[in-house]
Amino acid sequence: MSQFLYRHKGYIVYGLISILALVWNIVTMGHSVPWCDEVMLADTPANMHIYGEWATTAFNAMGEGSKPFSVYLPLYTWLLYVWISIFGFSFLKVRLCEMITTVVLGGFLLRLGGQLAGKKLSLLSIALFSLGFWFADLMVMIYRMARPDILGALMTVIFAIYVVKNLKEQKKYTWQLMSFSGLSIVAGIQSALYVVLGLIFMTLFVRPVKRMLHPALCCLAGFVLGFIIVIAYMACFGEAKAFIVSIMNSSGAVMKLWEIARGIIFPLLGKEVTPLGYPDASPVPFYVKLLDIFAYTGAVILFMVNVLLLVLHKAWHHVKAYKMPILVSFFSIFTILGYNLAGRYQGYYMWTAILPMLLSLLIWMNVGKRLFAMPLVGISAIVMLGMALNSIPLTGDSPTDRIAAFVNQQHFKNTDRIAAPFSTFYALKPTNQNTYFYQIYPQNLIGEVDYVIIPEAGDDYNQVGMEKFLKELQHNPKYQVKKVSRLQESNLALYKVCSKTNQ
Repeated sequence: MSQFLYRHKGYIVYGLISILALVWNIVTMGHSVPWCDEVMLADTPANMHIYGEWATTAFNAMGEGSKPFSVYLPLYTWLLYVWISIFGFSFLKVRLCEMITTVVLGGFLLRLGGQLAGKKLSLLSIALFSLGFWFADLMVMIYRMARPDILGALMTVIFAIYVVKNLKEQKKYTWQLMSFSGLSIVAGIQSALYVVLGLIFMTLFVRPVKRMLHPALCCLAGFVLGFIIVIAYMACFGEAKAFIVSIMNSSGAVMKLWEIARGIIFPLLGKEVTPLGYPDASPVPFYVKLLDIFAYTGAVILFMVNVLLLVLHKAWHHVKAYKMPILVSFFSIFTILGYNLAGRYQGYYMWTAILPMLLSLLIWMNVGKRLFAMPLVGISAIVMLGMALNSIPLTGDSPTDRIAAFVNQQHFKNTDRIAAPFSTFYALKPTNQNTYFYQIYPQNLIGEVDYVIIPEAGDDYNQVGMEKFLKELQHNPKYQVKKVSRLQESNLALYKVCSKTNQ
């Protein structure tokens, strides 16, 4: 046992810091209120676990003929259903699924860092890396969002590990490369794109280039296999077309390519070419999009420390010695450029740049001069830790607790039909199957409701749509709509809807 612990002491250090990070996150999690993506993705597995239906009342419909259905890449949905089936359904239990995935991701990142450094990582470097990994503001935001991004990151990191092994050992890891590239696309288009960008970046520097042929072919085969699995899954529910539409709608670049293609194809088929709407119609200059990531303090700190270490080591004079941390840090910039060219780089995709920044610092601490690397990374880690701890209160009622108490006070019957915002998801889902999250669910499909819960004096997702829904009920002569309760701290109001004909 002692020999085992000694051999794995680096992972033990990481594990201890991860436990402390988990405790902090569990205590403060209620301050991260349920939001649109989280509810849209968790609703289907929750419905299946609680009510035995693979269906949703928290997703939109993708065009004429489709029904509301979770058309996101399904790996996270499948995993979450298994998780809920084992551990049960609640706000904290759902959030813990991604937290545990984050723990696993950090362990594989350490393994990849050791491969790239080409030596055993020092315990101090592992400790400092772990602090940055858990407490950089962007990472805190991402792993608390209950989205598939951390799962996708895990698939891409394991894929990268096997690519490096393939190159170093001159051994073909065919099924591993195919499996994890396939899983990356089943986890999300963003993680599949990350794999592609990684392979392109490596091809620029690996010589001879033909060494990259086997990983690239395995990746392509994995993508094809993964996409076939997803299409087959969507087709089983009659939503294959809706799934394709959802992918196209998520990227301005894809939509522009489709606009060119349909301008050629539609006239040949005798169809009218109508204008397309774009997912990002804001006239934001491209250079501004490239700099979006630096709105986060953690990204600025990690980037600046990497630059300082590059300068202090005069790395341009010692490229061979410091090749690996230089390339890994440059991959962060390459990633930012690649995603923006692809047409979409939301905050929750920015792990793609943060992880290489963290990895490059880990490598610097093991191949560079410790006099430079350890103090700089140590100070940055402590600063990010302090900022994270200061950003979320440890005591007092959380917004999620207040919302749950507010819902419980209403004593809804389980047959009540409720139009509700995303923030009430965990409070209502276990007891009220007929709850429609009308911020995204098509309002024309809801039918009659008994109650409407609406955020007041706020700017929540689709606030205008919720207000329109309530006003239409208020102006409908068939109904009497009366405000019956209000949660002031979270700006939630409850309206009772009664049919005048039944009075």
